[in-house]
Amino acid sequence: TLGVYGWFSQEQPVLIKNEQLTGFVVTRVFAGDNNLKAGDIILEINGQLVSGDNLWYNIISNKSVKLKVLRKDKTIEMIRQIKEI
Repeated sequence: TLGVYGWFSQEQPVLIKNEQLTGFVVTRVFAGDNNLKAGDIILEINGQLVSGDNLWYNIISNKSVKLKVLRKDKTIEMIRQIKEI
């Protein structure tokens, strides 16, 4: 797991500056050592656009993932270790 709760843009539209985004909106972080924050929007995992169809597959099949995240109008990239719960 990435240690976060949230929802997909397919469930509820994500609009930033009148532009609709595809991704996963982080609403709560439950892992203490997490570099993700509530309000982040995960746009890509390992270079693939995030959707309900591929997010969990990418997480389950890897020990770490490269994330592209939108945070406060800035796109950042990070590596996140996958943790088992």
